Amino acid sequence: MNIRKKVVIVFVVSFLASILAGVFIFVALMQTKENILELGLTSNIRAEIFHQANLVDEYLLHRDENSHAQWILTSQTIDELFEKVGKYLNESAEAELLVLLKKDNDITKQISGQLFKDFPTHPEMLESRELEAQLVSRLLITRTEMTEKAERLEVIVGGEIFATQERLSIGIGALTILLFVIVMINLTWVRTVVEELEEMVAKEKAMLESIADGMVAVDDAGRIIAMSRVAEKMLGKRFDEIKGRSLHETIPVVDDHGKAIPKEKRPIYITLATAGMSTMVAFFTRNDGTNFPVVITSAAVILDGKVIGAIDNFHDVTKEREIDHAKSEFVSLASHQLRTPSTSMKWFLEMLLSGDAGPLNEKQRGYFNEIYLNNQRIISLVNALLDISRIELGVFVVNPELMEMTAFTKDILEEFKTQIQEKKIIIKESFAPDLRPLMIDPKLLRIAIQNIVSNAVKYTPENGVVSIDISLVREGESVGNRELKTKNLLVRVTDTGYGIPKAQYGMIFTKLFRADNVKDKDTDGTGLGLYLTKSIIEHAKGDIWFESELNKGTTFYLAIPIS
Repeated sequence: MNIRKKVVIVFVVSFLASILAGVFIFVALMQTKENILELGLTSNIRAEIFHQANLVDEYLLHRDENSHAQWILTSQTIDELFEKVGKYLNESAEAELLVLLKKDNDITKQISGQLFKDFPTHPEMLESRELEAQLVSRLLITRTEMTEKAERLEVIVGGEIFATQERLSIGIGALTILLFVIVMINLTWVRTVVEELEEMVAKEKAMLESIADGMVAVDDAGRIIAMSRVAEKMLGKRFDEIKGRSLHETIPVVDDHGKAIPKEKRPIYITLATAGMSTMVAFFTRNDGTNFPVVITSAAVILDGKVIGAIDNFHDVTKEREIDHAKSEFVSLASHQLRTPSTSMKWFLEMLLSGDAGPLNEKQRGYFNEIYLNNQRIISLVNALLDISRIELGVFVVNPELMEMTAFTKDILEEFKTQIQEKKIIIKESFAPDLRPLMIDPKLLRIAIQNIVSNAVKYTPENGVVSIDISLVREGESVGNRELKTKNLLVRVTDTGYGIPKAQYGMIFTKLFRADNVKDKDTDGTGLGLYLTKSIIEHAKGDIWFESELNKGTTFYLAIPIS
């Protein structure tokens, strides 16, 4: 049985026991209250009977009309008391006794009424005195019987009160024992629940401390609530010193250039806002001010559909970066070594194909053409690998020059003239009228635009359309569902090609990736073009993004900041 069920059972049992005790005490108190009220009424009846008798005696002694009037009021009071007592009497013996009392009271009222009527003064005649004496004798007998019955009724009601109190005492005693047993059972269960909770907390703490990567957990406000030992060691911070403090203020995150990453762009705060997951490669800053590279993955903690916090899991990638750096150096060295023989092969093949070394027959020309094309692919691949290795090694320098974008773009399109004509693709060019010469690195921009245009031509079927638009975009202007923060040169390339599968949007700029829907349409792709283009644009502090619809086409946007 899980902890939640045990807690619910303890609560329900305690609640039901409390309700049972409350109901029992309430019923007992109400019964006691009725009995006490009944006893008070019966006592009042006996007192009023005595009063009524005294008034008759006083009248017979003094023949005072005032005694007669008071007697009438007392009789009414007795009748009213009979009515009230009748509402509370439940036992048959009590009810029968009350009926007899009422009959005796009626007789008493009849005799007393006759005395008041027939003997307003002391009788003088013997016959009248004898009649009066008879009436008084009957009255005394009835009065005595009434008094005895009233006393008996009072005794019975008093006994009921005693019995009720006795039952109440027994019930409260039994209830006390029951509640004691329930409390002891609940305490046992509560102790079990507490022990299980402590065990769970200990296990969770042990798991946190055994995680190989760094881990920091925050609440829904971004305050630190948990931290693994590995994270303490990596960051040089103790959890008990930073507990409850803001993660953003306590553990800074910076980019490759040492610039602080805004709070709203950090993965854990994106996760808190979106209830999803977020990943980033960045640098954490230790207490001593040094930075180290990490891959941060954040996930939301959701309870009952509500985000109650988030967890940052981060892995130190210093060694991985060192390995990547070594690989990049190797690729750079290998590419340089491959470039020289490839270039020489190209020179000799061009001599052979041009006939400088003698004429070739058609079969020979065909073979040499195939060799030439494959050598060109090797040269393109080597150049791409060299460019990537330079960027990853950080030796790719931006050298801006004053450029005229219209002529520059037309020159790039001219490189693809053969492929465009073979596929009968329509090229649409658009250049903003306010486009003036700009300071931009021509080599880097050429590589970027070449890759985008190459893909557009390559992955657009025959008779398709490829459009290229060059314009200037002002700060704050929105383009392609994105607001640009600075003034930019915008290169927009649109095609009517195969499009990109939506499920693969997130991988389109990764190294060596090719979309599933174009692998069988072009077997020569390397999967490096878009990765290289994105690296170049971001190296120049620019941005690249796209919009695509499967089998309808794609639009790529290149935004490059300009001063």
